[in-house]
Amino acid sequence: MKDFWYYVPTRVNFGPSCFQYLVDTIHQWGTKPLIVYGGGSIKRNGAYDAVVSRLKEANIPYAEMGGVAPNPRYESVLEGNRICREELCDILLPVSTREALEAAVQNEAAVTELSRRYQVVGIHMFWPSLERGETAHCRNFAPLYAIPEEAATGTSNGALTYYLYRQGKLRPGDESRFLQGEHMGKPSEILSRLEEGDGSVKIRVGGRAVLTLGLELL
Repeated sequence: MKDFWYYVPTRVNFGPSCFQYLVDTIHQWGTKPLIVYGGGSIKRNGAYDAVVSRLKEANIPYAEMGGVAPNPRYESVLEGNRICREELCDILLPVSTREALEAAVQNEAAVTELSRRYQVVGIHMFWPSLERGETAHCRNFAPLYAIPEEAATGTSNGALTYYLYRQGKLRPGDESRFLQGEHMGKPSEILSRLEEGDGSVKIRVGGRAVLTLGLELL
């Protein structure tokens, strides 16, 4: 076996006094925590109520995942990942012209407050060109997470795919192409495909990448 370095930074707050650090820790890493617990002892011993009441006092939204077995299996990790992806929300903001999209100037303080108030990541602004070969031009703002503007946002364009489908602008099986980052001088191309089956909808999101630097690990 070859030597390797494995770096997985983790912070653990343990003990009766850990609740006093709860809100500060959440603000350090994000805005919406996922509470993960097992068979229910957390509710019987009062720890769950203590955490939830502290979150509500601080107006912090949360999601939860219960029933995780001891020595959790890979399927539990996938379920937690699914919850985190579904709880990731944006405000979708359509504009009438591409000129309006390019001319938009963000008020970071206002967008930050709006994102915090409605418990969303940010605003995904788009102009639905719906032309052959392209679905929409987009800009994404998430100043609450110290991202004034993002050049490529797969999760937001996945949500936009479903929105356009619900509006009757896309059909199952259509491949969508979203252009983002143009205003930043960092153009990106996000591709998505929506599929129906067994009473549910599945959206696949991907894109293209360009290799700019190659390294060889010794």
